[in-house]
Order: sequence, then structure tokens, then C-alpha cells
Amino acid sequence: MSDSPSTNTDPLLAKALEAVGETPDVDFKSSLDVDNKGQWLEVLKDLAAMANSGGGVILFGLDDSGNPTGSNVSPILNYDTARIGDKLCKYTKVHFGGFTLFPVQRGRIQIAGIRVSASTVPLVFTADGQYLNEYGQERFAFRQGTVYFRHGSKSEPGTSDDLRAFVEREVERVKASWLHGIRQVVEAPPGAVVSVGLPIQAATLARVRLVADANAPGVVLIDPNTTHPHRLREVVSEVNQRLGDGTHMALCDKREVSVDSISKLTRGVFEVSDLTGHKPPLLRKGRIKGGRTYEVLTPLERLDGLQQTLRGASSTSEQLALLDATDNTPVVFGPKLVDVLHLLSGNAEQGERLDHLAERFRGQREQIRAALQYLKQRDPDRWVKACDKLLPFYDDLFAQTAAVAKEWK
Repeated sequence: MSDSPSTNTDPLLAKALEAVGETPDVDFKSSLDVDNKGQWLEVLKDLAAMANSGGGVILFGLDDSGNPTGSNVSPILNYDTARIGDKLCKYTKVHFGGFTLFPVQRGRIQIAGIRVSASTVPLVFTADGQYLNEYGQERFAFRQGTVYFRHGSKSEPGTSDDLRAFVEREVERVKASWLHGIRQVVEAPPGAVVSVGLPIQAATLARVRLVADANAPGVVLIDPNTTHPHRLREVVSEVNQRLGDGTHMALCDKREVSVDSISKLTRGVFEVSDLTGHKPPLLRKGRIKGGRTYEVLTPLERLDGLQQTLRGASSTSEQLALLDATDNTPVVFGPKLVDVLHLLSGNAEQGERLDHLAERFRGQREQIRAALQYLKQRDPDRWVKACDKLLPFYDDLFAQTAAVAKEWK
């Protein structure tokens, strides 16, 4: 329920409360069953007719002579005005918000009212207002394609004179608005800045009432089925189709590779099961081509598993006595390089501390630096941010490597 309009500022409301009979801009309803479709359709017809005729007031709880009927109007006053707008939109395809529901007194009896504003475009019914009366007979409150106007105390299909009057009234409204704007410009003090903008067409908007002002601009409500016509699975399929080769996933910059291609690349080196069964896995079954693909997991997807798997792990470089005496290359002991790289880059992407991780895996510094430089060069769009955060921890690697090499000699 909206704030009540004042009879001091609304002459039409004051006229309606004093009326002893119905007029073109005042209509009486003895009651309204908010669960009765037929009664609502009759109200919608009167509401549209009044909006097309320049506005009016519908009062509930009064007979045709304006006498209170004593009917309970609480259900009407508690009814959500947005639902009234939705009902009207269902039959006109126009989001009209130019009405206010309010309580008012007629003598000592409380009644309910709807204040209807003038519409800037004709409200045309685009569907039949069909219902069954109390005897089970089919009735029509209005018919498709009909524009209703107020003729005396009735809401009836419009004539050419009604349409002409509507156009003339709207021209006068626009003219008055222009003259008001011109007057503001003419009367503006020297040095004033005048801003001109396009008005929001309320007839094309879903009514979102954030203030009591019935003339306040609405907020656009766009049908989500129009802005987002596809489900997630359909979006992935659509993007893959437009990309052409069908190998790129539209999710998280992942890449899917076919079973045949990955088997060809790894044949004789390791089995695909070594990657899918790795802890945490590096590959998982893909979502396209009937499961005949594998999806490469990103560092962030593996991060939680890596933090558990590598908890307490570190790497060191040692010389094994079992090696040939002429081979003095240190041997690195520690987790697999791909896991270390994913742990480092995942933490880098999340903005976590990196110094303690670089120290933990200092035994793999050379391999880590080489891998980071390779990734940055190979796919900068994907890896440059993480690599740029990590590489400063390995800037002194060349000097340290030379010192170590000299020591081993």
C-alpha cells in the first residue's frame, strides 16, 4: 500500500470523496474479492479506461450512490500494488505504474481507493479478459484489440473522438513541459548551467517503486530469458562452436584435449592414468565429445589438494656417492616439479606470501626459474602475472649457480 494522496493537493480525490454518483473520473465499487478473477478483470478495464481518459479515482466500499457498504477493504489495502501492475501488464503488455492504492474515510467508515494517473500511451488490451461468472457462464470483461475510455460512468470501447482527445491532451502535456523548461532557461540567473537530457519512458519499464512519488522514474527490468538465453551447458557448447576447433573450454581458460592426441603425445613416456591418478590429478574426464576428452586442471583447481599433499615437503640438492666420479652434478630430491610450479603459481594468483615457499623448494631453484621463464614466454596471457610475482625470488640465481658450480669443481 502506498502513502495516501492528500485532498488538499489532489482536487480530483477531494471531488471523488464528495461525489454522490459515478462520473467519468470517479468510479464506485461495492466490494472487491481479491481472489476473484472476474472482479479483477472489471477493475482492470476501469483502470485502463481512466488512464486513457486522463486519470481518475476508483473507490471500493461504496454503492452506486456513494454510500458506504460496510464491506471489509483490508484485503484490498494489503494487496501488493506491484501485483496489480503485473495483472494489467499481462493483458496490455505495458508496464503501467501510474496508480496509487490508499485508505480513506467516508464519514466514519474506512474505504479503499486507487488513484489513477493519465497514461502517455493508449493502453490497449492485447488479450481477452475471459472469466466464468457465479453461474459458470463464460463472460468477457474486455476483448483483445480494444481501447477503453470513460463515457459518463461507464468504461466503454473508444471512438475516434476519444483517440483525438487523447492525442490533443498529450500534445498539451508535452507543450506545457516544454514551456516550463523554456521558462526555467529564461529565468535562470546569469552564469547558470542548464542540463538537457532525454526522459525515461515509463511505459517501457517495469515499475519499481522506491519512493512514494508516483511520477518517479522506474528502473529497467529486463527479461533474464532475453539477456541470458542459454544454460551453462548450452553456453559452453555455443562458445566452442563459434571458436571453431572445439578444443577450448569457455570456463576458467581450460583446454580440453582428445584421448587420441594425449595418448599419442605420452606413448612410451608414461600412461594417461599416471596423470589422472596423480595426487592431486592433473587431468580429468572432459565434458565434450561424449567424454572422449581430458580436461587439464589449473593450478587454482589443484591448490587445495597440493597444500595437503605437499604439507611439510621440501627439496634439497645433494651429491650421491654412487654416481660416477666424473659426474659431480647435484641430484635434486623433492616433489615433482609440476606440483611445485602449480603450488607456487596458485598462491601467486591468490596473492599469498611466496617467500617461504621459494625457500622451502630452494633445491629446485634452477628448474623452477627455467620453467617460469618458459611459461611466461609460451603463454604470456595465461602466466605472465604469476611468473612476474615469482621470478624476483630467483633473480640472483645465475650468481648462485656460478658459485655452486665453482664449489663443486
